[in-house]
Amino acid sequence: MEVYFDNSATTKPNKEVIECVTEVLTNNYGNPSSLHRMGLNAEKAVKYARTVIADKMGVDEKQVFFTSGGTESNNIAILGSLNALRNKGTVITSKVEHKSVTECFKKLEQQGYDVKYVDVTKEGIVDINQLESFIDEKTLLVSIMHVNNETGAIMPIEKIAQIIKDKNPNTLFHVDDVQGFLKVPLSYKNIDLVSVSAHKVNGLKGCGAVYIKKGVKISPVILGGGQENGIRNGTENVPGIVGFGKAAEIYENSFNVRVKEYIIDFVTKEIEGTVINSFDNASKYILNLSVLGFKSETLLHLLEQNGIYVSSGSACSSNKPQLSHVLLSMGLSKDTVESSIRLSFCNENTIDEAKYFCECLKSAVLANKFVRRKYK
Repeated sequence: MEVYFDNSATTKPNKEVIECVTEVLTNNYGNPSSLHRMGLNAEKAVKYARTVIADKMGVDEKQVFFTSGGTESNNIAILGSLNALRNKGTVITSKVEHKSVTECFKKLEQQGYDVKYVDVTKEGIVDINQLESFIDEKTLLVSIMHVNNETGAIMPIEKIAQIIKDKNPNTLFHVDDVQGFLKVPLSYKNIDLVSVSAHKVNGLKGCGAVYIKKGVKISPVILGGGQENGIRNGTENVPGIVGFGKAAEIYENSFNVRVKEYIIDFVTKEIEGTVINSFDNASKYILNLSVLGFKSETLLHLLEQNGIYVSSGSACSSNKPQLSHVLLSMGLSKDTVESSIRLSFCNENTIDEAKYFCECLKSAVLANKFVRRKYK
């Protein structure tokens, strides 16, 4: 049996998405900027996909702009909006954001912005009181993710949005919704900028979108021919965009949560030294756990030998193994962090797969006692 539990890294494209993309690549391969019929047909396909994405977001299609993915969307939202403001001030984010956000804030710090990082609770939730205390008349932008990509922790975004606008209505609020889009409901009220990505919802890699509230100015981070109303210059990735539209159109939030519940119940009872790092409030699609005494990479490869694919953290940094800044920010011990693995699910994952995973994990742990370090 082959079991894919790494859906937060990327999901498998739907059959309907592949068929749709193949049709575009084969018969509708024109450049949307061309004035002839082939170009106009490609433009219509992009427009329809934009309409679908906007409908799923609950916004006007004129507020949705296609990008190369979540990373670029985050960069446009954060750096683009601040560049347009043209004045330095305070910017705020949390200590558990995705690298595409934290790296933006490191750059802002180098440019002279006053950067503040909000702590999180032991459950990985943003400290609301601290966040509120950071906001003042000098606060230009706040960026908080909706669903954490490592633990699945769901941030109280709507409450945060209200706090921000009550304290300073001029403060821009950006939300990285890459792991939450179509999976965890979110109202865009009081939110100015939102980033989403296609390949987290059975679309293709290399395509995403950014929502920009009407009236919010953006200075583009890529210059070119004015595509996407000048927000994201460069020829549109028509196959990716059309595939994103189709993926969103047919997506169903139907994951069987019993898969996750079975795994939690089994490993905590049957595998000594197992710690669950995701809490009850987490997204049903993500589960972070540690088998104390085993290195994350060791567990990952032991499972892979049985056709099971999981992650040792965020896929964006997994080729350079390092301790998770997310888990460390939650106050977890070094041993727990070093032993952590992330399971992330999709609608097609089954109880049989969960059972297979559990049995293989238990067998791997028992068969490799000699490599297990002592743990408290």
